[in-house]
Order: sequence, then C-alpha cells, then structure tokens
Amino acid sequence: MPRRLIPVLLSLLIGAAGCGSDNPVEPLNLQSWTAARQKWQAARITHYRYTSTLSCFCPLEVVQPITAEYRNGQLVSASYADGRAVPPAFAASRPSIDSLFSEIIANRGEYVDRVEASYDAQYGYPRVIQVITKPIIADGESERRVTAFERLP
Repeated sequence: MPRRLIPVLLSLLIGAAGCGSDNPVEPLNLQSWTAARQKWQAARITHYRYTSTLSCFCPLEVVQPITAEYRNGQLVSASYADGRAVPPAFAASRPSIDSLFSEIIANRGEYVDRVEASYDAQYGYPRVIQVITKPIIADGESERRVTAFERLP
C-alpha cells in the first residue's frame, strides 16, 4: 500500500465528537473506555442520530459535517448540513457508535503514536477521538467530534 494512503485510511477510521470541559480528551485508558462502553450498552440505544466532523488530511466530502442516523446498528441515512445525501462511499466515514468504540482499540498500531478520547457523561458514547500518528507519518493525525447526539424512538 502506498505510504501516502496510510494517513487517509487512518483518518477515515477515526473522527470527532462534541467536546465539553467536563470530558477532557485523555490518552487511551482501558478503564475509561470500558466504563464508557458499559454505559453505552446499558443505555440500550438502538435508534439514534448524530452529527460528526472529521478533521484530517482527507477529501472535502469526508471532512464536512455529516449527520448520520442509525437503527439497530445499520446506517439509515447520512446527509450534509445543506441536506444533500452523502454518497455511499463517504457515508462509511460516519460509523455506528459501537464501531467507534471498536475503532478506538483498533487504532493502536504500528503507525499510531497514541489515541486520545473523551466520552459522553450520560450515555458513554465517544465524543472526541484523536489519533496521533508517529512522526514518520506526514499529515496522519485525525480528530472526530460527535455532536448533536439524539436518541430516537
């Protein structure tokens, strides 16, 4: 795989969430990750919508705010702020909350220096995920912010 694609792929895997002062971003702490995941699972949320921004060296279609709706772990819809539907190839850049938890763990690897995250106090979902790559990877850092989370009936 060409080296210049690695930062793009890493960036597509992790994105960002709305940050609050009560939830500072911290280096990956498995206790915090486990507690947040348990809180998310205990909430039993199967239908939700969130808006996400992704800061990375990525195509414009990926870094724009995208609102994604999930039901039973499946993507129902994804749209840009102006209401346009997100093309399927780019909609995958806004994974389910369960997938975000998995990606936090999966992004610890050869090209990643560290992963930092903060979690929602009420439901436990990841609000901010930062992937900091090793110095040998140019423009590989990414940040995903999850904002406007809404539990749906």
